[in-house]
Amino acid sequence: MTHTEFFKGFPGVGTLLVSYLGGSTFLFGAAAVGRVSTPVIVLFLLAALSTFAREIIKDVESDREEGLNTLPITIGEQPALAMAIAVLLVTVVASPVTYVFGTFGVAYLVVVTPAILVTLYAGYLSDTDPTVGNHF
Repeated sequence: MTHTEFFKGFPGVGTLLVSYLGGSTFLFGAAAVGRVSTPVIVLFLLAALSTFAREIIKDVESDREEGLNTLPITIGEQPALAMAIAVLLVTVVASPVTYVFGTFGVAYLVVVTPAILVTLYAGYLSDTDPTVGNHF
């Protein structure tokens, strides 16, 4: 696993890589049908940001015991969790903006609202115990 063996040695780089890969499914899917557009880029960013936060929370949970040099180990668990919660909040606030500006319709809002609620709850749980929030 190149991610663990190489990129985890550079704090934040592995997290950014995984975040990009998670969000890029939207980019590659759209590119495959020749339709990369602003809504696709918005979905990419939302997916990448939420993945970034999740990866930080996961790293707080596991990397110290594995001896990896990740962002939470470098800057500390509490600052890393604060960063993850801040990124989650940005993602939550940005998610309905695409509906407000008419980029996506009501169906998007119906799907994204429960996701926002789950994200907020998992973020709350992660602030008190990253293990519980990460498994939610």
